[in-house]
Amino acid sequence: MTTQQIGYFLKLAEELNYTNVARIFFITQPTLSKQIVNLENELKITLFHRDHNAVQLTPAGKKFYERVKPIFLDLMDAVREAQSYEDDRDNLTIGIQEEQLISNSFMLAINLLRHDYPDLKIAIHRAGSEELLEGLNNGKFDIVNMMAYPTYRYSDKYNFLSLDDEDAYLAYPRKLMKLADKITQEELKAVLKEHELILPYVLNTVDDEQAKKIFLENYKIQDGEEINLRIVQSGRPISLPLQVSSGLGVSVCNRTNLFMIDPEVNLAQIADTEHSYDKGLFYSKQPGNPYIKLIIKKTREEHEKYRASLNE
Repeated sequence: MTTQQIGYFLKLAEELNYTNVARIFFITQPTLSKQIVNLENELKITLFHRDHNAVQLTPAGKKFYERVKPIFLDLMDAVREAQSYEDDRDNLTIGIQEEQLISNSFMLAINLLRHDYPDLKIAIHRAGSEELLEGLNNGKFDIVNMMAYPTYRYSDKYNFLSLDDEDAYLAYPRKLMKLADKITQEELKAVLKEHELILPYVLNTVDDEQAKKIFLENYKIQDGEEINLRIVQSGRPISLPLQVSSGLGVSVCNRTNLFMIDPEVNLAQIADTEHSYDKGLFYSKQPGNPYIKLIIKKTREEHEKYRASLNE
């Protein structure tokens, strides 16, 4: 039994979707399945019920999850604390917001840095927005790639490098409907009268009523129009993409979101909306790790190349 296997198990227990978890850990689905089977064989416990349509925890798997998760989190904290006493100049820890794809310019910069500094250890972790920024404060993360929510965008604590200024899209289950690549406000309203709208809840940023008000204003919908809106804490315990792909509702998102690579979900750009998504890199205004400045420099260069290519 390895900490890696336990990490895979805990995330699968929360997501209940092999495809999503494999993407989160940047591994293939067969690799994930093999690791879970190896863990079950070693423990002599069936952790999951599997069929073609769903994955569910067994009673034994649920009990194992409840007992192991706090122990695992304590273990990871102990490891990080011990590592803090070591020379960390050749380490770079990156946080990626849950359900967001890594910005393309940033990914290119990571690969270039790995090439130029083969001994550099780069660790990439996924987490919620609050956990990412808290991690910047306590040194868990050196740099994070996430959405620039207003609460954070102008903070005195962080620098922000904008990379993805994206329009809004409607994410909808492929099996329930077929929409054009770009839809009007009226077409959006028609969908929302028939299907529940699922929105992520951003901790400490807005409450449910504020979220609904902001949504109605951004998408030019009169308050009182027939919309079934539900706020969920994205990623816990069931991810937003999984809810949409399962046919539980529709959602709105930016383009560089896990919805983009979900084969069960289509995206339709929403026309005439005042809403856009700004995603980029947050990092400390006084970074102690010298590799932070290097990767920011490389990311800027790759982003400028990308923008120049659009004007050619």
